[in-house]
Amino acid sequence: MKTNNELVEASRNTFDAVLHTQDYHNLLADDVHLDNLLQMINVEEKARLLDLGTGAGYVAFEMARRWPERQIVGVDVARRSISIDQNTAEELNRRNVKFYPYEGIKLPFQHDEFNGVICRYAFHHCPEPQTTVSEMSRVLKADGIVVLSDPVPTPPDNVDFVDAFQRLRPDGHICFHPKRFLVDMFDREGFMLVDYFESSITYPREIDERYKALLGRTSKAIQDAYRIVVDGDKISITVNVLNSLFKRV
Repeated sequence: MKTNNELVEASRNTFDAVLHTQDYHNLLADDVHLDNLLQMINVEEKARLLDLGTGAGYVAFEMARRWPERQIVGVDVARRSISIDQNTAEELNRRNVKFYPYEGIKLPFQHDEFNGVICRYAFHHCPEPQTTVSEMSRVLKADGIVVLSDPVPTPPDNVDFVDAFQRLRPDGHICFHPKRFLVDMFDREGFMLVDYFESSITYPREIDERYKALLGRTSKAIQDAYRIVVDGDKISITVNVLNSLFKRV
């Protein structure tokens, strides 16, 4: 079993190579989805917001553009990508957004620095999810909020098929957490789920013998639940996404 440091390094290496490619942008970019997420952020006009797992800055740059009076901070383990993001911010003269690297567990900020945290499609890479939630709580002000968007397992998947599928790509994937597990983690830190909506995301892969073997031992019901499509040398899986708003109790 890999250590936390090895998992974070796997994420760093994989995402530094792909985050700023057009293919990866096409995979994650969904302006309607992003707009729905940002509508959940109801904080003061001059709030400070953290984009956790910012990647290529898709969320952070849109928040900075949309809310020029707010201060936006993006963090990610992918150091090269963070450097590119910061250079882009400077080239665009976008002074209300900054980007910093972090090591994947502890956030490099003081207590009570932010009014809100948003984390889109990154939480399943956190090697210590409860610690990550605790860190979100630590850096948030007393009335701070968390907007979390991450895929969740789809019934009747009770054999961790989706996680086995995702781990065939060595990018530090940990697991997609069920809704109840997420709610319980935030509850331990004094947060309540107050709103959510559902969406989906499709992950394409190049098929090889590992994927064929996984499909061979997976029931048709589970394959149908994830809308598996095999087309030539490509395979895709569609996963439900839970988009949640947490507030302190």
